[in-house]
Parts: sequence; C-alpha cells; structure tokens
Amino acid sequence: MIVFLTTAAWKAALTSLTGRSFGCALPEIRVESYDRIARQSQLPAATYVFCDLERLSGFELQIAASLHHAIAATGLRTLNDPARVKLRYELLRGLAARGINPFNVYRCDDNPRPRRFPVFLRFETGHIKPLPALVPNQEALDQTIDQLKRNGHVAAGMLAVEYAPTDHIDGRWHKWGAFAVAGEAVLDHIAVDDSWLVKTGRWEMLTPAIIALEHQAVRDNRYAEFVAQAFAFANIEFGRADFATAGGKAMLFEINTNPFIYDLRPDPHELRRQTMETARQRLAGALYRIDSGSSGTVEVQPDVILAYCRKTRPGVSIAPPW
Repeated sequence: MIVFLTTAAWKAALTSLTGRSFGCALPEIRVESYDRIARQSQLPAATYVFCDLERLSGFELQIAASLHHAIAATGLRTLNDPARVKLRYELLRGLAARGINPFNVYRCDDNPRPRRFPVFLRFETGHIKPLPALVPNQEALDQTIDQLKRNGHVAAGMLAVEYAPTDHIDGRWHKWGAFAVAGEAVLDHIAVDDSWLVKTGRWEMLTPAIIALEHQAVRDNRYAEFVAQAFAFANIEFGRADFATAGGKAMLFEINTNPFIYDLRPDPHELRRQTMETARQRLAGALYRIDSGSSGTVEVQPDVILAYCRKTRPGVSIAPPW
C-alpha cells in the first residue's frame, strides 16, 4: 500500500489514484491528511509519501518533519522528507546559482534588486497564478510592491521572478509537465498558450505539430535526465516538475509536491489518447515499484511535537502551542 499525505483541503488533487479513473491498474493507494495521521499512534504498514509541502506553514512543516522522522524510524519507506526538501525559493535560487536556470528570484519583503528585468510577482507558497503584468524596471517594482501594501497585501511570501522567455513551439508559448517517483522521471504532457503565462494551457491552441511533438517526447521520455537531476537537487522524491526550454535548454519553473492528477478522459485527438495512455502506464509502473506490499500496522513513537498533536481534538486544526 501507498499512503499519500496532503493538507485536508487539497486531498482531491490525488483522488484519481484511489478510484478507477486513473486509466490503468494501480497498487492500493490511500490519501490522508496530515491533521489526521499526526494524531495516530498506530499506522498501516505502507509507503508514506509526504505531499503538499509548499502549502504548509512553518509549524505545519515541523509537524510533517516530525511525522516523517517517526514513520521512518519504524523501518517503513518514506518519500519527501520535509526537513530536507528545497521549497520554491531555495530551489530556484539554487538552480540559478548553478547556472541551470537562466533566471533568479527575490523575496519582495527583502528590498529586492533583481539583476535583470522584466520581472513578475508570484506567491512563494501554494499554486496561485502569478500576477500577469511584467514589471519593466526597478522603479516600477518598488512602486508595485508599495501599491500592493497600500491595497492590503503583505510583501512577505511574495517573490519577484526574473522573466525568462521560453522557446516558441509552432508559434505558442509552452510548458512541459513531468512526474518523478523515487528518482524515476516520467514525461507527462505539454501545455501551450498564446501568452507567456502558461498555467494549465489551452486545449484549442494545440496544433497537429505540437500533438506529434508531445507524442514523440512522451514516447521517448525526453528530458528524463534533466527532470531526475532537478528532483535530486531538490531532495524531492515525488511530485511534478513544470519546466520549459529556452534556446533549446531546459529550465525549471517549480516542483509541485501535490500535483493534480486528473481523471483520464478520452481526448478527441487519437494521437493524444495514445500519449496519455503511455504516460499513465509509465507512472503506474513507477508507483508499483514504491509499493510497500506490506500489511498490518506499526506503532509510531512521538516526539514532543507529535505528542502535542495527539492531545488536540480531532476536527480542530492543529495550531502552535505558543
């Protein structure tokens, strides 16, 4: 069995893994919330995957890290150690320092001075769409941050990201999505749009050339080495990487540790149906390879954080004791 741990509000992102809508057979999978599992003294013997880390507050991350340490101490397999994972800011700063990404990021509450413009603003945590306007220079950035504060927004948690234009594919901006499971990379899809801000992409913007490119890339599992190396650098063992190419070289935008895995629905394009089936079968195989195959339960010994969690009432969010 595999148990995915998420925030209570975002368990739905992985529900396709627990039913029959994924598109092919999977091992036994459960999706549980940190709030519930942190209160348990006995847990099912399984592989535990720690997800949704970018949505957790500082104290919630500590709960997750304590839980990870306690479960790992039982001998069970765990993925995504919250104490070691590089989240968005640390990850992107590190990739820029190593020359892997051609852009850098800056915290808006730390007097940001980007080395190049334009930049755009986005939140450090979660997956809210970035602000769509590109900020052209330092004066405009200072004014934008000041105006956000005047409008009731806090600068803490906001990032200024240097804009790096992606290659155009058949006249469209693009973004690739690829999963990784315990070091095994699986290219999943391409998203395209007529704007630089490619979030989920627009189906109607797909062209025969793009569909053929996607099929070939997924079939060959293109970019697998880049994706695996990015996950290794981030100390992330499960998630989805969003990336694109600039000048033919891959650059990483983020790694989502709780990616939406949508129900597999037939695509009107026959070639895309084949592409999706290939990607799903590959991802399913990777999940089978981390399945514990275990049964029974284990006793989880609490540290001071987990002991505190167990004293709190079920149904009430766990708040810091200070």
